[in-house]
Amino acid sequence: MAVSTKDIRNVVLLSHSGAGKTTLTEVLLLKGGAISRKGTVDAGTTVSDFNDDEKARKTSISLSVANYEKDGVKVNILDAPGYLDYIGEVAAGVSAADAAILIIDAVSGIEVGSNKFWKLAKARNLPGVIVINKMDKDNANFEKVLGDVRKRFGKHCVPLCYPQGTGASFSGLANLLTKEGIDALEGEDKDKAASFSNELTEGVAESDDELLEKYLDEG
Repeated sequence: MAVSTKDIRNVVLLSHSGAGKTTLTEVLLLKGGAISRKGTVDAGTTVSDFNDDEKARKTSISLSVANYEKDGVKVNILDAPGYLDYIGEVAAGVSAADAAILIIDAVSGIEVGSNKFWKLAKARNLPGVIVINKMDKDNANFEKVLGDVRKRFGKHCVPLCYPQGTGASFSGLANLLTKEGIDALEGEDKDKAASFSNELTEGVAESDDELLEKYLDEG
Protein backbone atom coordinates (compact mmCIF):
# COMPACT_ATOMS: atom_id res chain seq x y z
CA MET A 1 0.00 0.00 0.00
CA ALA A 2 1.32 3.44 -0.95
CA VAL A 3 2.40 5.68 1.91
CA SER A 4 1.85 9.45 1.80
CA THR A 5 4.95 11.64 1.85
CA LYS A 6 3.87 13.13 5.18
CA ASP A 7 4.02 9.64 6.69
CA ILE A 8 7.64 8.93 5.71
CA ARG A 9 10.48 9.31 8.22
CA ASN A 10 14.15 9.18 7.21
CA VAL A 11 16.47 8.23 10.07
CA VAL A 12 20.25 8.13 9.55
CA LEU A 13 22.40 5.81 11.66
CA LEU A 14 25.83 7.23 12.47
CA SER A 15 28.88 5.87 14.29
CA HIS A 16 32.54 5.09 14.10
CA SER A 17 33.14 1.85 12.22
CA GLY A 18 32.36 -1.29 14.21
CA ALA A 19 29.97 0.24 16.75
CA GLY A 20 26.99 -1.72 15.44
CA LYS A 21 24.97 0.36 12.95
CA THR A 22 24.35 -2.49 10.55
CA THR A 23 23.38 -4.89 13.33
CA LEU A 24 21.00 -2.28 14.78
CA THR A 25 19.48 -1.90 11.30
CA GLU A 26 18.81 -5.65 11.24
CA VAL A 27 17.12 -5.52 14.66
CA LEU A 28 14.92 -2.57 13.63
CA LEU A 29 13.90 -4.34 10.42
CA LEU A 30 13.10 -7.50 12.36
CA LYS A 31 11.06 -5.64 14.98
CA GLY A 32 9.31 -3.68 12.23
CA GLY A 33 8.31 -6.87 10.44
CA ALA A 34 10.31 -6.20 7.26
CA ILE A 35 12.40 -9.37 7.69
CA SER A 36 11.69 -12.65 9.46
CA ARG A 37 15.27 -13.46 10.47
CA LYS A 38 18.13 -11.24 11.65
CA GLY A 39 21.22 -11.41 9.49
CA THR A 40 24.78 -10.95 10.77
CA VAL A 41 27.81 -9.03 9.53
CA ASP A 42 30.09 -12.04 10.05
CA ALA A 43 27.90 -14.26 7.89
CA GLY A 44 27.43 -11.56 5.26
CA THR A 45 23.65 -11.86 5.48
CA THR A 46 22.61 -8.33 6.49
CA VAL A 47 20.22 -6.27 4.40
CA SER A 48 22.30 -3.09 4.30
CA ASP A 49 25.77 -4.57 3.66
CA PHE A 50 24.76 -6.27 0.44
CA ASN A 51 27.65 -5.86 -2.02
CA ASP A 52 30.59 -8.26 -2.26
CA ASP A 53 33.21 -5.78 -1.00
CA GLU A 54 31.18 -5.05 2.14
CA LYS A 55 30.64 -8.75 2.80
CA ALA A 56 34.36 -9.47 2.35
CA ARG A 57 35.52 -6.56 4.53
CA LYS A 58 32.67 -7.01 7.05
CA THR A 59 32.12 -3.26 7.10
CA SER A 60 29.88 -0.70 5.37
CA ILE A 61 31.37 1.13 2.41
CA SER A 62 28.40 3.00 0.96
CA LEU A 63 25.19 4.53 2.26
CA SER A 64 22.34 2.02 2.10
CA VAL A 65 18.59 2.35 2.62
CA ALA A 66 16.24 -0.16 4.22
CA ASN A 67 12.71 0.37 5.46
CA TYR A 68 9.78 -0.96 7.42
CA GLU A 69 6.20 0.22 7.95
CA LYS A 70 4.50 0.61 11.30
CA ASP A 71 1.03 2.01 12.01
CA GLY A 72 0.86 3.68 8.60
CA VAL A 73 4.31 5.26 8.88
CA LYS A 74 7.19 4.23 6.61
CA VAL A 75 10.57 4.45 8.29
CA ASN A 76 13.60 4.64 6.00
CA ILE A 77 16.78 3.61 7.80
CA LEU A 78 19.89 5.16 6.27
CA ASP A 79 22.87 3.02 7.30
CA ALA A 80 25.94 5.22 6.80
CA PRO A 81 29.57 3.99 6.65
CA GLY A 82 31.72 4.42 9.74
CA TYR A 83 35.12 5.20 8.23
CA LEU A 84 36.06 8.83 7.59
CA ASP A 85 37.22 7.78 4.09
CA TYR A 86 33.54 7.61 3.14
CA ILE A 87 32.42 10.84 4.77
CA GLY A 88 30.75 11.91 1.52
CA GLU A 89 28.35 8.98 1.90
CA VAL A 90 27.69 10.00 5.52
CA ALA A 91 27.02 13.61 4.52
CA ALA A 92 24.56 12.42 1.86
CA GLY A 93 22.66 10.41 4.49
CA VAL A 94 22.58 13.31 6.93
CA SER A 95 21.30 15.70 4.26
CA ALA A 96 18.35 13.39 3.51
CA ALA A 97 17.49 12.61 7.14
CA ASP A 98 14.76 13.88 9.45
CA ALA A 99 16.56 12.56 12.54
CA ALA A 100 19.83 10.90 13.54
CA ILE A 101 20.80 8.00 15.77
CA LEU A 102 24.41 7.99 16.97
CA ILE A 103 25.67 4.58 18.08
CA ILE A 104 28.59 4.48 20.53
CA ASP A 105 30.46 1.35 21.56
CA ALA A 106 30.13 0.80 25.33
CA VAL A 107 33.70 -0.55 25.42
CA SER A 108 35.55 1.84 23.08
CA GLY A 109 33.55 4.96 23.93
CA ILE A 110 33.44 8.07 21.76
CA GLU A 111 35.74 7.61 18.77
CA VAL A 112 36.86 9.97 16.01
CA GLY A 113 34.03 9.11 13.64
CA SER A 114 31.38 9.45 16.35
CA ASN A 115 32.38 13.03 17.07
CA LYS A 116 32.76 14.06 13.42
CA PHE A 117 29.49 12.57 12.22
CA TRP A 118 27.49 13.98 15.15
CA LYS A 119 28.74 17.46 14.22
CA LEU A 120 27.32 16.94 10.72
CA ALA A 121 23.92 16.07 12.19
CA LYS A 122 23.89 18.99 14.61
CA ALA A 123 24.92 21.39 11.84
CA ARG A 124 21.54 20.59 10.28
CA ASN A 125 19.78 20.81 13.67
CA LEU A 126 18.55 17.24 13.38
CA PRO A 127 16.86 15.78 16.46
CA GLY A 128 19.00 12.94 17.72
CA VAL A 129 19.22 9.91 19.95
CA ILE A 130 22.45 8.38 21.22
CA VAL A 131 22.59 4.60 21.67
CA ILE A 132 25.28 3.15 23.94
CA ASN A 133 25.67 -0.23 22.28
CA LYS A 134 27.38 -3.56 23.04
CA MET A 135 26.53 -3.59 26.73
CA ASP A 136 26.87 -7.37 26.60
CA LYS A 137 30.62 -7.18 25.85
CA ASP A 138 33.40 -7.55 28.41
CA ASN A 139 34.60 -4.22 29.85
CA ALA A 140 31.43 -2.39 28.78
CA ASN A 141 31.05 0.72 30.95
CA PHE A 142 27.73 2.53 30.66
CA GLU A 143 28.40 5.23 33.23
CA LYS A 144 31.83 6.15 31.87
CA VAL A 145 30.52 6.44 28.32
CA LEU A 146 27.47 8.39 29.50
CA GLY A 147 29.78 10.77 31.37
CA ASP A 148 31.93 11.24 28.25
CA VAL A 149 28.81 11.83 26.14
CA ARG A 150 27.62 14.56 28.48
CA LYS A 151 31.04 16.20 28.56
CA ARG A 152 31.34 16.13 24.77
CA PHE A 153 27.77 16.78 23.64
CA GLY A 154 26.21 18.58 26.62
CA LYS A 155 24.49 17.96 29.95
CA HIS A 156 21.12 17.91 28.19
CA CYS A 157 22.01 14.35 27.09
CA VAL A 158 20.01 12.37 29.65
CA PRO A 159 19.54 8.58 29.67
CA LEU A 160 16.16 7.14 28.72
CA CYS A 161 17.19 3.63 29.79
CA TYR A 162 19.48 2.02 32.36
CA PRO A 163 21.22 -1.32 31.73
CA GLN A 164 20.39 -4.39 33.77
CA GLY A 165 23.89 -5.75 34.26
CA THR A 166 26.92 -5.57 31.96
CA GLY A 167 28.99 -8.06 29.99
CA ALA A 168 27.84 -11.64 30.41
CA SER A 169 25.30 -10.55 33.04
CA PHE A 170 23.57 -8.01 30.77
CA SER A 171 19.89 -8.97 30.61
CA GLY A 172 18.01 -5.94 29.32
CA LEU A 173 17.07 -2.35 30.08
CA ALA A 174 15.04 -0.44 32.65
CA ASN A 175 12.86 2.28 31.09
CA LEU A 176 13.57 5.51 32.97
CA LEU A 177 10.62 7.32 31.41
CA THR A 178 7.95 4.79 32.40
CA LYS A 179 10.04 3.44 35.33
CA GLU A 180 9.38 -0.08 34.04
CA GLY A 181 12.20 -2.42 35.08
CA ILE A 182 13.70 -0.17 37.78
CA ASP A 183 12.32 -2.43 40.51
CA ALA A 184 14.23 -5.34 38.98
CA LEU A 185 17.53 -3.56 39.68
CA GLU A 186 19.33 -3.94 42.97
CA GLY A 187 21.43 -1.83 45.33
CA GLU A 188 23.41 1.04 43.86
CA ASP A 189 22.12 0.40 40.33
CA LYS A 190 18.53 0.84 41.49
CA ASP A 191 19.39 4.11 43.26
CA LYS A 192 21.24 5.44 40.22
CA ALA A 193 18.40 4.49 37.87
CA ALA A 194 15.85 6.20 40.10
CA SER A 195 18.03 9.32 40.21
CA PHE A 196 18.41 9.35 36.42
CA SER A 197 14.64 8.90 36.07
CA ASN A 198 13.98 11.96 38.20
CA GLU A 199 16.58 13.90 36.25
CA LEU A 200 14.88 12.92 32.99
CA THR A 201 11.47 14.04 34.22
CA GLU A 202 12.83 17.37 35.41
CA GLY A 203 14.76 17.87 32.17
CA VAL A 204 11.63 17.33 30.08
CA ALA A 205 9.63 19.67 32.31
CA GLU A 206 12.25 22.40 32.10
CA SER A 207 12.17 22.29 28.29
CA ASP A 208 8.58 23.58 28.17
CA ASP A 209 6.91 26.23 30.34
CA GLU A 210 3.54 24.44 30.41
CA LEU A 211 5.15 21.14 31.36
CA LEU A 212 7.23 22.86 34.02
CA GLU A 213 4.13 24.45 35.55
CA LYS A 214 2.37 21.07 35.51
CA TYR A 215 5.41 19.40 37.05
CA LEU A 216 5.61 21.96 39.87
CA ASP A 217 1.87 21.73 40.54
CA GLU A 218 1.34 17.99 40.18
CA GLY A 219 4.77 16.34 40.22
